[in-house]
Formats: sequence, structure tokens, C-alpha cells
Amino acid sequence: YAAQLAFGKEGRLDRIDISLLPGQDFAAMKARIESALPPGYDVDTPAGRTRQVEILLGHFRTSLALVGGMALFVGMYLIYNTVAITVVQRRRETGILRALGAGRGQVTGLFLVEILLLSTLASLLGIGLGLVFSKASVGMVAQSVTDMYVRTPVTELSFSWLALAQNGIIGILASLIAALLPALAAARVAPALAIRSVPYAPERSISGTRAKIAAPLCLLLALLCLILFESAEAGTSLRSVGPIFVAGLLLLLGLSLAAPLLLTRFVPLLHGFLARLFGAQGRIAGLNLQKNATRNGVAMAAILCSIAFFVSSANTVHSMRGSLSEWFDSIIRADLLISSGHPLATGGAPTIAMPAEMLHEMEQVPGVKTVEPFRKNRVSYNGRKVMLEIFDVALRMEYCPAMIAVGNREDMARQLPSQDNVVVNEGFALKERVKP
Repeated sequence: YAAQLAFGKEGRLDRIDISLLPGQDFAAMKARIESALPPGYDVDTPAGRTRQVEILLGHFRTSLALVGGMALFVGMYLIYNTVAITVVQRRRETGILRALGAGRGQVTGLFLVEILLLSTLASLLGIGLGLVFSKASVGMVAQSVTDMYVRTPVTELSFSWLALAQNGIIGILASLIAALLPALAAARVAPALAIRSVPYAPERSISGTRAKIAAPLCLLLALLCLILFESAEAGTSLRSVGPIFVAGLLLLLGLSLAAPLLLTRFVPLLHGFLARLFGAQGRIAGLNLQKNATRNGVAMAAILCSIAFFVSSANTVHSMRGSLSEWFDSIIRADLLISSGHPLATGGAPTIAMPAEMLHEMEQVPGVKTVEPFRKNRVSYNGRKVMLEIFDVALRMEYCPAMIAVGNREDMARQLPSQDNVVVNEGFALKERVKP
């Protein structure tokens, strides 16, 4: 009661907590309570109040998973290259096995079983090192979440055995997929050719006719995905991260398949230059590049993907930083903020109304240029909590270089003050498919 008097809340409530009797249907009870209330009141679960935070953290987890996927994708190239070299080193032994009656499936199975054992051991080591690294970096990640989304005091590291098992299985499957092509190539080598002491036999794993067809096909499909993404209407499933991810994957696959072909065409042009510049060493280097076009092409593709991921991440971060800076400069122009009840450090925090006379009092303080009123409140829209912000439109339009996606400043200045109109941000418009 003393707190109610101190805060002017006598006889007033901010929230009513309801517990249900055992055996009651949750959805039916929610509908029954909503029907008993007048319009304007929200009935929600405690989990519903944290749904926005969960969505934000879900995006953060997706970003971290994407980084891990990038590393795994590049690692598959390294696994492929390692297995391809192993196949070359054991070429004679493979030929002897084939001559003694071993079938192609048996030879392929030998290499895959070896990779299965090694990848299982590597996945277990990766899980252990991942736990060590996560324990060392959990404080930094928690600070990033606190800075970007919501305060996250992490006191200890928690993990899921199911998630660890899934990640381990993904590592093993990725290794087997990367090792499959060189293992199949080893099984296709004729026994007589493998046993004979020949200096070189041409590789046909991913540099043949199929690669010449698959490479441009993947590039065309990647272009088609990008076209569909650009032409799709905002808020639809095509205008999402899915098509972009598929387009990026197809682009990388297409370039990877084309790398040996490009290397085969490029090396002869470079061979003469290297021979003139470095003599015998240059000729030997050119011959080695031509002899091992597939393996060298895979190494080239691995470096290509690594640099592409790095440049892409750097540009994305730079772009977001620039957009956020521009947004802050255009929206948050005040040097000082005065609030009541809760600091404005958190965007979703409730504020207590202040008397309007304080505006005129602040304007009289020496050194103050302008004073702008501001009010915010969370309201329900289609079952979601959204932030409603109220400010002096005429004053804001004088100094705020707002980035307007649809419409113009004249319409805002004319249609907003003293009328039943609102302006929504681009994210709201995309999610809710709202148009002017």
C-alpha cells in the first residue's frame, strides 16, 4: 500500500496473474477469459512475454550455426584432398586387391570404413574441443547478446547430449560425403594400370564430362534462385534466407566443379610464362599442376570458398554497422534523455508518464536547444507484441533525416499530426505484409 501511494497507483493494477484448476483445457480457458474482458486487454502466457527475446536469440543461434557450417564446408574440401592423395599413394595396393578378385564396392568400402573410423575419432575430439572453446568464449558471447538483444548473465555452461550427438553425426556424414568421390575413383582404376609402374595416370573423378555439365547447371540454378528471391514479394517464403542459402551453396558447388576445368585451361597459358621465368623449375611446376588438376582444383576451390566467406562476412558486418549508424543518426538525435520509472537503456522497458509541464520547464534551462516529448507502449497486433511510439511529428520532421522506404516526408508531415494514421517500420511491414 505504501508503494501504491508513492507511485500514484491506488486502486490500479498493471497485471492480473491467473492460475487454472487442474484438468482445465488451456486454449478453452484463454478464450473464455478473453470473452469476459472488454476490448483492449491482452491475455497471454508467461512464455509469450519472452517470445520476442527468443526470436532474437534464435537469429543469433542461426548466425553462429552458419559460421560453423562455413567451416565444415571448407573442411570437406580438405578431407577430399587428403583422401585423394591417399588414393594415389595406395594405387598399387588397390590394383593388387582388384587383381586378386576384390570388387569395386569392396575397394570403395575399404576407403569409406577408414574414413568412418577417422571421422568418428575426429568428431569426438571436435566435440571435446568445442566444449573447451565454448567454456572459454561463453562470457564473450553472452556479452554480445547483452549488447545486441537482452541482458544475459551466464553463470555456467550448459549443453545437450542430443545436440552433441547430432553435431558428431553431421561431422561423420560430411567426411564420408567428401571422401566418396576419391574412393569411387580408386575403385574405377583398372587393375593392370594400377599395378604397372607408370608415372602418371589421368584423374577422372570430377574433371570429366559430368563435371562440365554439372558446373554450369549449378551456376544457372544459383542464378535462378537469386532471380526468384529478387522477384518475390516481401514477406513470402521465397523472399527469405532459404533461397539465398541454396543459391550460395549452388554457387560454391558450381565453382568447385569448374575449378579443375578452369585450372586445366589456365595452366597451359601459364606454363610457358613459368618456363621462361624460372627455367626447369617453372616447367616442372606447370607439369605438376597439369598432372594433378583435380586435386589442385579442389585446393583452389577450398581457398576460394574460404576467402569468399571471409569477404562476405566482413562486408555484411560493415553494411549492418553502416545502416545502424545511419539509423541512430537519423532517429536518436537527442543528447540527453529524461525518463521516469525505468531507464531507456532497454527498448522494451515500460516508462511512467511525466507531467507535460516539464517540457516547458526544460525549455527554460540555459543551453537547451529543443525539447521533444516521447512516449512508448507495447500493444498487441495479430497476436504479437509490437512497440508503439508517439512523438511530436512536426518537431521530429524538422531535424530528423528519416529513411522513408515508401512515401515521402510531405505525406508524413501532413497525414500524421492529429489524425488516426501511423507509420510502420520496414521490418513490421515485411512481417505483417502491410502496405500504405
